[in-house]
Amino acid sequence: MDTILMPAGTPAGSQVLEPLIRRYESALNPAGFSPTDAALDNAAWGPTWGNTSLSQFPNDAERLISVFLAGRRTFLFNSPYASSTGPPPPA
Repeated sequence: MDTILMPAGTPAGSQVLEPLIRRYESALNPAGFSPTDAALDNAAWGPTWGNTSLSQFPNDAERLISVFLAGRRTFLFNSPYASSTGPPPPA
């Protein structure tokens, strides 16, 4: 967790997951190429309900970085429930 996820506030140059996600994003959704693999996959299997603009690959990649990873860091590094010696999670 300390070497892959890294705590909140880790400098961008030291992060591990964010550059990896952006590298995959560039490979699946390259600039100047249409249709991209990401666009073809979304057309074939993307959701047809709700706000479908939220399921576009560049949006999802950035949401993964800014919302999911940030939330996991906060929970795992600050919550007593994320510790093997802390209290058990509430039922």
